[in-house]
Amino acid sequence: MPLFHEIPLHPALKPYIVRLTIADPAEENDAAAPYKVLPGPNPVLGFQYRGRLATVRENGDALLERSGVTGLQTSSRVFRPDPATRTILVTFRPFGLVPLAGPLLDQLANQSVGLDSFIPTLVSRLLEERLGETDDISRLGTTVQGFLLKLLLESKWQPLQAVIRATELINKSHGQARIETIAQEIGWSRRQLERTFQSHIGLNPKSFASLTRFDWAAKHLLASSSLVELAGKAGYADQAHMARHFFLYAGATPGQFKENLALPSL
Repeated sequence: MPLFHEIPLHPALKPYIVRLTIADPAEENDAAAPYKVLPGPNPVLGFQYRGRLATVRENGDALLERSGVTGLQTSSRVFRPDPATRTILVTFRPFGLVPLAGPLLDQLANQSVGLDSFIPTLVSRLLEERLGETDDISRLGTTVQGFLLKLLLESKWQPLQAVIRATELINKSHGQARIETIAQEIGWSRRQLERTFQSHIGLNPKSFASLTRFDWAAKHLLASSSLVELAGKAGYADQAHMARHFFLYAGATPGQFKENLALPSL
């Protein structure tokens, strides 16, 4: 398994970003093994400052850009890194990509695109060169955060407070809050909430709530001694309902998933 180094975040980034993680291989050949990542309620920005990363598909691997953004996913994905690949991962809050991509996150759902889709290619390449010049964890973290702070300062987009509040209500309830109740609390119609939420987050509120519920259940599965009890706490109608969601998002039943646990969503 790779070694993960979590970098302390600059206070100005915390409203937008959950964590900044640098993943290095534990051994020289360790990072070459394919690994599975579950869908989750957080988009990510990734930098491969050593090696390259590809998604594994039935019709062949698809090489990712060295610097790229991945929107919200609704199914698990398998990645295959080059040997000794080193990656920097910026895990955003659900609305945290708006200053970078604008309120167009619906176009990023189930997609991975190069960072140069949002900033000039020259800027992206210069950033990649700077990251490639060092293996120092602290310096890497400083370089990425400096880029993100500049981006925030110059961005003309900010997430709407009503959308932020809607995601908070969904997260706090582990995806169980009713969409009508959320719309009433923020003072919007359901239609307005659905349309604006999807452009800021990437999924409509119902789909995001479903993904959030699965994410909570998956993260509590190992500690749970009863699938029936876990299904009830997660707000599923019954164990069969939870099993359908697990198969939809993880490609496995809860029992199969527990036996061969994938990497948690980033």
